[in-house]
Amino acid sequence: MEVAMALSTKAVTVFATLEALRDNQPDIRYPLATLFEPDLAKFNGGVFDPKALAQEINAQYHLGVTKEVVEGFLPIFEQRGWVKKVVDSGDKTGFIVQCLPTTKIPEELSSFQEAAAKLADEFREFIRQLSPISEVNRTDAELIDGLVDWLLLLDRAGGNKIQKATTHYKVGKKIVLEVPDTFEGGAPSEETFLSARFVEHLFNSGSEHIPFLIELSEVGLVTEVVRDFQRPESAVEKTNLAIYLDAPLAMDFLGLSGKPQRESVTLMFDGIKKAGGSIRIFRESVNEMQASLHAVLSRPVSQRTGPTADALRRREVLEPWVREVAARPERFLAPLGVAVVEETLDMYPHQHKFFTKGAYELLYSQIGWVKDDAARHHDALIATLSFRKRGGTRTADLFEAKHVVVTRNPSFPNLARRIAREQNYIGESHVGPVIHSRQLATAVWLRMGTQNKVEIPRSYILSACRRVLTLRKNIVEKVTEFKETLSEEQAEQLEVLITSDRSAQVLMDKTLGSSNVIDAKNIPTLLEEMRKAQIAEYAQERDAEQAIREQEAQKREADLNALAEEEKKRAELAEADAIANRDKVRGVYERLVETTNRKILRERFIFVAFTTLLVSISALVAFFSQGADPIYGYLAFGIILILGIILHLFSSLGSMFIDPWFKKRDHSNLGRTALEFGLSYDEIFDQVSHNGHEFEIKSE
Repeated sequence: MEVAMALSTKAVTVFATLEALRDNQPDIRYPLATLFEPDLAKFNGGVFDPKALAQEINAQYHLGVTKEVVEGFLPIFEQRGWVKKVVDSGDKTGFIVQCLPTTKIPEELSSFQEAAAKLADEFREFIRQLSPISEVNRTDAELIDGLVDWLLLLDRAGGNKIQKATTHYKVGKKIVLEVPDTFEGGAPSEETFLSARFVEHLFNSGSEHIPFLIELSEVGLVTEVVRDFQRPESAVEKTNLAIYLDAPLAMDFLGLSGKPQRESVTLMFDGIKKAGGSIRIFRESVNEMQASLHAVLSRPVSQRTGPTADALRRREVLEPWVREVAARPERFLAPLGVAVVEETLDMYPHQHKFFTKGAYELLYSQIGWVKDDAARHHDALIATLSFRKRGGTRTADLFEAKHVVVTRNPSFPNLARRIAREQNYIGESHVGPVIHSRQLATAVWLRMGTQNKVEIPRSYILSACRRVLTLRKNIVEKVTEFKETLSEEQAEQLEVLITSDRSAQVLMDKTLGSSNVIDAKNIPTLLEEMRKAQIAEYAQERDAEQAIREQEAQKREADLNALAEEEKKRAELAEADAIANRDKVRGVYERLVETTNRKILRERFIFVAFTTLLVSISALVAFFSQGADPIYGYLAFGIILILGIILHLFSSLGSMFIDPWFKKRDHSNLGRTALEFGLSYDEIFDQVSHNGHEFEIKSE
């Protein structure tokens, strides 16, 4: 008997939440309350503290919920009997937690266990095939937990944590606070890399687990809505929302980051545009995009990293096209419906009060994910300009926010929102100046129709996979650092191999995306694995080309056979048509000859009757004529009668004197009859013969 896989409490809770989401309840907070129940139970018997509960939830799921979000769940907790309202002697109201520490067991637990067991087996086999240079020691339950965690978060990191400055330095006259970078350019964790790589593999292989993976990611997308205080209670059919793209998202939309990213953002932006919204980009972002593209293109091919370099290696974009976009981005943005906004910080003074220059400088000083002054200015500028355009509008509904910047940087929205709150430009539950693309995807997914209910989560998963698996700068730098330990030939091979998508992917697979495992000892091993992968890819390409050539040869042969068969059929049809036509023509000829012969027979009969009558009359006249001696009359009658009989009975005499005339008459009749049939005498003459008294069709 097969033993069911033991799932962690966390996994069981997530599966129970997934099951609750399948019920399609009108308020998505109800199924999500299931996700928070085990953490609430930790406070059983104590006073309900939303801040403490939020910390427990974030420690467990890294969702970044705040105490205000948790307070929004209080009516649901009370309805389910998990908290009880109490009033103290001072008439102050509070709540006592009455939630026992028991895990909600999904009704379909056995099916979840079966799916998890299959996934764990396939995951372990996949890791074995990857064969990374660092050993992966994880139980099946840990593998599933890691996979569930990643699908819940995807590319969201850091939640709503307020980043603390650790150091500061000066850029010109500005004092800049340094915030640790936990996202841009950093290596993914081993767990993140393995999960993303495995999920991409499952999607590429058309695994039976794909619907289950999509459902798990939907749990995470729904938490995004709750975390940002949205209540998707009604569908959105119309909106005047204008979204402003930061440079990386604009590159995604143009396809410069690869196919998965373009498909993901296109689904989002199409939903916005269909509802009446607009897509825009500030000139500053266009300039940043150009600078980014020029930076990639100016490097040697082996030193190129990032999404565009990855797309080039995968041949999803061609370098000449990338160079054209870098030179004239507006030409390619316009067909996508993206308007370029020309605006600077000093323009439109009447809008400055909605986000002052002081607020801009505060935001600028606390941007810690980039060090370059121009990049800091760009991020602070686009947040400032877009927020000013709201004209003081405050709303918790994204589709009523009028103007918002959309980014892939998970730290940017949190910081911009915090600054806006501190300056009292927005309230606790209002939409901030900047949102993450994940939040926009979730809003479109939940509130803009059902046509993309599956495609949006699916495309978002694939784009998140690609971002995790992209060859990173620190990997290339570490490989380059140890390249000097190789022979000249090996170094040249490494230089070439790293430009190939397949060998670059092997490098990422063997290191699990971490440069820390690369050293002088294993660099030859990595080179050999990359070389093997490239040889295998060449062999596959060769085999594929050979298969294509064979298919083309088979197709040509099949086409020739089909052509020959078609020619044969055409010939048979032509022959059949010719026979049918010949038979039809012969039928016409036969009717013509038959008609002519009837005319000939009629003329012959008239002639015979006439001559017979004439002879008979002559004989009668001779017989009854008066004469001295009647014997002579009898004699004349007998002679005439005998001559008539001889003339009719002996054809040789007729042939000699009468047949030539009859033949001429017969041909004359033939010509006249041919005209009646729409033919000429010449057309019919070669097809018939005359036997002396009628016409016949010549034998074929």
